[in-house]
Amino acid sequence: ELAFTLEQSGIYQLKGTAYSPNSQSDSLWIQVDNGQRHLWDTLSTARYEEMDINSRNVSETIEVDLSRGEHFITVYAREE
Repeated sequence: ELAFTLEQSGIYQLKGTAYSPNSQSDSLWIQVDNGQRHLWDTLSTARYEEMDINSRNVSETIEVDLSRGEHFITVYAREE
């Protein structure tokens, strides 16, 4: 779980850094605060790479409307 504080409210896009060497390790669950869990299918990579976070079968980057103040991003393992 990652805690962070926003100075101003707004709509924010999610980005993450992932290392996904094969199809058995290329997805995670992402949740902001207590909102919807998103199944993030990462791109296959040979090293850690920054990429947009999207929800399975949706190509657009996840956007969340967040208020000023403290928030949490939780990452849950999906695969072993």
